[in-house]
Amino acid sequence: VVGGPHATVCPEQFLSERGPVDFVVRGEWEEIFHDLVLAHSTGVSIQSLPGVSYWTDEDVRSNPPAPFIADLDALPLPAYSLVPMSRYFELARIYPSRFTFEYPGSEREVSIITSRGCPFNCVFCGNHLHMGRRWRYHSVAYVLNHMGLLVDRYDVRHFHIEDDNLALDTERFDQLLGGIRNRGWNITWDTSNGIRLDGLNRDLIQKAKHTGCSYLEFGIDSGKQDTLDKIIKKGLKLEDAERIVMLCKEARIDVHALFVVGFPGETPEGINETLRFAKHLLWKHGAIPHVCMARPLPGTDLYEICERKGYLTEPVLPEVGNELRGEIYPRVMIRTELFGPDDLETLIGRFNRQVIGIISIKTLVWLFGHPRVVGAIIRKLWYHRHRGFKEALKRVFYGGLFFKFNYLERCPERESAR
Repeated sequence: VVGGPHATVCPEQFLSERGPVDFVVRGEWEEIFHDLVLAHSTGVSIQSLPGVSYWTDEDVRSNPPAPFIADLDALPLPAYSLVPMSRYFELARIYPSRFTFEYPGSEREVSIITSRGCPFNCVFCGNHLHMGRRWRYHSVAYVLNHMGLLVDRYDVRHFHIEDDNLALDTERFDQLLGGIRNRGWNITWDTSNGIRLDGLNRDLIQKAKHTGCSYLEFGIDSGKQDTLDKIIKKGLKLEDAERIVMLCKEARIDVHALFVVGFPGETPEGINETLRFAKHLLWKHGAIPHVCMARPLPGTDLYEICERKGYLTEPVLPEVGNELRGEIYPRVMIRTELFGPDDLETLIGRFNRQVIGIISIKTLVWLFGHPRVVGAIIRKLWYHRHRGFKEALKRVFYGGLFFKFNYLERCPERESAR
């Protein structure tokens, strides 16, 4: 059984007579999947189940769509008791799901999502395809109960909050931060999926820091205002983005900035402007940039534009012949009259080398100003010595270059003293 935005829009691409996929669940899973399993296990016909697509003797049949879940608080908390959590945390040491600042116990990490749907119109985003455009959310009490269960029963120490619009309702976000702080949990958290900057201000950012926020990841997408307004349709002002990144630096919260290049309508000059802005945020405010190529997810405006204008370099099809892969899209997929995949590869490759150089310079300068951190680095190497020298260096890299503020505040020996 598969789902997600691609499968929701194009279930027939995942289903075939002898393929590995039996059913596609379109939209939100909780209620549909429950009904599907119940029907399948009892021999009840699935023809009346909304949101389900399946292969018949003749072709793919898709039942009518299911309504979105109106009251998210009506959903029970995940059944963590059915998961071997100790094994889960062991594997998190080897295969961390997201970037996490490392301290003893930080491998006890869990991803949670507190809201769904997106009312914005970014040309490339597939969020609304299976979660809708109306923003729906769990109550603050529900979220705190969820986190409390994980902290109290499973000693979870780090949360990856996967929301796209965590701070869309500033009052709710403020209440959530207040609830976390009042409970006095010894936790850290991040927004590893990338959130919008809308609604954030100095007060909320300071409160985020005080509740254990180790880094914030922002979807800025472009460094050219005209591209944001007319091509991506982001509804974001670059001056607001830089202001929020600056406030995060003041609050000593590390920042990751996400950018996307290669949209139809972009020019090479516009792409270079985005790369310059990303380097500017790194130089001036320490925001680590991540640049990827635009990928046309079926069902999005970007896909329709590329298909209509003949910009797709190859079909957007899942690998369902003999196996399923988590990454179903080729890295390069769009070619316009102004650039091609090789041009983007060259630009991004050069940019990444420049970023590494900037980070190296900034790190050396920063270490001169914080000499006691050198001791923390040595202790961190020693702490990970059982992993081998190469893996220990990798841990230091992600702990230091990506999360430099935390080196002073959550060093291994300080955590042990706690």
